[in-house]
Amino acid sequence: MSDQEFDDEPGTWNFVAYKMDYEGLDYCFRCYADFEEMDDPEFHRLRQEYVAAADALESYIKAKVDPKYLEALGID
Repeated sequence: MSDQEFDDEPGTWNFVAYKMDYEGLDYCFRCYADFEEMDDPEFHRLRQEYVAAADALESYIKAKVDPKYLEALGID
């Protein structure tokens, strides 16, 4: 373990990177937080596009799956 300290408070890139790694990319951006404290319009644009694309893909796949299968798994 390193003795080096890093700034990983909310609003820092280190915080975003940590949350991506710890929570996983999808949960990090779709469920965990919207990272309002990040002052970077390009980041927010890309994050919103990612969320929209992930939501669309999830909806598309669910529309193709047998509804009874999703019900049996407890997926709504």
